[in-house]
Amino acid sequence: QADAQCLDLMKRLLEFVPKKRYTVSQALEHPYMEKLHDPQDEPEAVTRFNFAFEHNKSLSSDECKRLLWGEAYNFHKHLDPVLPEAAVSSTPGESNSSHPISVHSSPEGEGSK
Repeated sequence: QADAQCLDLMKRLLEFVPKKRYTVSQALEHPYMEKLHDPQDEPEAVTRFNFAFEHNKSLSSDECKRLLWGEAYNFHKHLDPVLPEAAVSSTPGESNSSHPISVHSSPEGEGSK
């Protein structure tokens, strides 16, 4: 019962082969996004995001959450620097301690643009 344009966009975004998959820019230009897309209000990042920690297979899900929270904090200093306890798992074997995150700072040093 979904809109045909919506299904087309989803198909292109979920393409298995990365080189065939839609980019963000292509997705925003898709007809389904016409009413939502505003190029004047959607600046593109000047540099690529570096989520190198994603490739560390020894990270627990809680450590990954803390690192992602740290990335968000670098750009949004109004956030609490400590990941909210509710976001941390209590799964056996995984840490559930709430401690400040340590991640690399942004290239500008401030973390916000």
